[in-house]
Amino acid sequence: MRILTLVLLLGGCSLLTVPPPATPTPPPAVSAVERVLEATVALEHPDGQSFCTGAFASGYVVTAAHCVDDAGADAVILRLRNGERGEARVSRLDPDTDVAVLALTSVIADRAELPLAPAEAAAGDRVFVVGMPLGWRWFLTQGISSGVHDCALDSLTCRGLAGTWLLHSAATSYGNSGGPVLNEYGELVGITSWVKTVYGVPNHMSAAAPLAAIRRALNP
Repeated sequence: MRILTLVLLLGGCSLLTVPPPATPTPPPAVSAVERVLEATVALEHPDGQSFCTGAFASGYVVTAAHCVDDAGADAVILRLRNGERGEARVSRLDPDTDVAVLALTSVIADRAELPLAPAEAAAGDRVFVVGMPLGWRWFLTQGISSGVHDCALDSLTCRGLAGTWLLHSAATSYGNSGGPVLNEYGELVGITSWVKTVYGVPNHMSAAAPLAAIRRALNP
């Protein structure tokens, strides 16, 4: 509906039409959700139970090193959101940054991939996490990034932790490990590594391997 505004021009009156406000454009993350979910995979045991999460990126599957190291998995079973299953093997693994790269050993046609973000998530950026927490499949949460912290230089924030981590407030739980952390454009900025717990209960203090660690793992 158009709005009519009455204005005085040189002693006379004139009616001016003011166009209605533009329809807000959906945030980029909204339009990228389907691609993000399709690019995220469940890491499964042979009985079909998921134990971690991963994501397609740069022709590989990236996940957390502790997922495939703890499982002792040379061969990893992947489950896509459309129900298709595939297999991969551990190609590179870095326990220090908690990033693992898996190479596909079966053909997965028409798979989606996550682009790498051009820069690390900064403090105040909105971030999204996809994973398989507590058996819930392709579960999406959001939070705020606290930026990337080098714990050797920021002991006050890290409180005794070692390494360099992207810290954020998106809810994560057991099963999120290895899953993608994304910016609002659906670009990969981190891989879920661990969550702060209080008396064994996860809270909204989570850490992810940052973009730089993912790039190094993909391009050693």
